[in-house]
Parts: sequence; structure tokens; C-alpha cells
Amino acid sequence: IGGINLPKVIECLGSDGQIYKQLVKGSDDLRQDAVLSKIFTLVNVLLNRDQSTRKKQLSIRTYHIIPLSPRSGIIEWVKNTIPFGTYLTEAHPKYNKNDIMPLECRMMLHNEQQKKNSTPKSKLAVYNSIEAQFKPVFRYFFQERFKDPFDWYNKKISYTKSVSVNSVTGWVVGLGDRHCMNILIDLNTAEAIHIDLGIAFDAGKLLSIPECIPFRLTRDVVDGMGINKVEGVFRKSCEDTLKVLRTNSNVLLTILDVFRYDPLYNW
Repeated sequence: IGGINLPKVIECLGSDGQIYKQLVKGSDDLRQDAVLSKIFTLVNVLLNRDQSTRKKQLSIRTYHIIPLSPRSGIIEWVKNTIPFGTYLTEAHPKYNKNDIMPLECRMMLHNEQQKKNSTPKSKLAVYNSIEAQFKPVFRYFFQERFKDPFDWYNKKISYTKSVSVNSVTGWVVGLGDRHCMNILIDLNTAEAIHIDLGIAFDAGKLLSIPECIPFRLTRDVVDGMGINKVEGVFRKSCEDTLKVLRTNSNVLLTILDVFRYDPLYNW
């Protein structure tokens, strides 16, 4: 499949007779991904202990990550999912035929950035122009997949809750590189699932183009939340998740100490 290091998809026959799809990655250190996955599992335990978050069924979708060496490992293939970016690439020209293409949006921003007389005000003007010509479409995912009104409503709530928990937890651990292909959407539950956890602990701020945002909350992400957008379910779920993480900060810091004292991690 695509990627800098060309990871391979394999199928393995389990001892239970079932076929399991897995992703094999080489030239990539998955030890950090594995520890972050354990942190997400711990967050699920903490959310389940709290009465409020347990009642609201707040959780993070996790998957198995097994490092085989400092430069290779195996990742569980998350079934019945589609990358957020893959859906948007197909949906934008389908539902907004008169909108400009994503590549054109990128070029408009790039060209403005290259101008010697470019100012924050002129960059904002270009961005506003792009917004007017490139409207969000993720709402249509729910219309396509969930025809029953009750099911449609529940899946929007499920999506919104998953985005909120992932956003707050990702912000706490400084998770970066949250582009559209690193977020999967479950086709059956509409939950958001974050993959590729290689840039964390605010390492994104050290890139040539620093990542200054705490988490991804672009217009298409918000578009799937319904008419209330970030108010209501999203905001309340974020507050509840952050409250639980703050209350149990000592537990999280104990695991994060692995990164403080292990010299093998190159970050």
C-alpha cells in the first residue's frame, strides 16, 4: 500500500481458523506507537471507571501494535474502515461539483506563501476565498450509510463522541500529523480511529512547517457532527474526558515516564 516506507498487507491464519489481515512495516520504529496505544487503552479504563463517562460510553477505538525490532513491526488491520481523506476526495466533486479541487486550494495557499509582500491579512483573505469555494461534505457520509433516522442520529452521536475523546487525548500526549489519511472512519459505527502515532509529545512543532493546532477540527470534521457542530455533545464530551484525565494524571505520568528514561527513543 502507499506510504514512504511501502508497508505490506498480509493475511495470517489464526489458531482459531480465522483469516486476519495485518500491516507489516519496515524502516519504521513502532515502539512509540505501541506505548501510545497502551496509553489509549489506559484512558479507556479510566473513562470506564468514571460514572459520568461510562454512562455516556466515551472511549477510544484501539488496535494491536507489535514492534518486532527497532525498525519493524506488525499492526492490526482495522476492518470495515475508510480513511477520512479517501471519502472526502470522492465526496467533494460528487456533492459540490462547482467547488475548486483540493490541489487548487493547496496551490492558492502555496502561491500566497511564496509572495515577498505576503502578510497575515493577505493570507487570511486567500483562506477566506478558499472557504467560499470549497464547502464541507462529510454530512453526506451519514446520509449514504445510515438510511434509518434513528440509526443516522445515533451514528452522528457516536462519531462526535469518538472525535472528542480522540481530540482531547491526542492533545494531552501532543499527537501530531493528523492529516486526513491518518484518521479512519468505521463504516458500521461511524467512529473515528486514529492511526500512525509516530509524531507525539509536540514533536510536530519542530517540523519545517510547525504544527500549531492542538488537534484536527477542520470544517469537514465538524460537518459530521450535525447542526449543533462543536456545541452540545462534542464540547461536553471533551470536558468530561479532560476532567477524567486530570483527575488521573499521576497514572498517565507513570506510563509516560518510559519516554523520559528510555534512551532508545529518538524523539
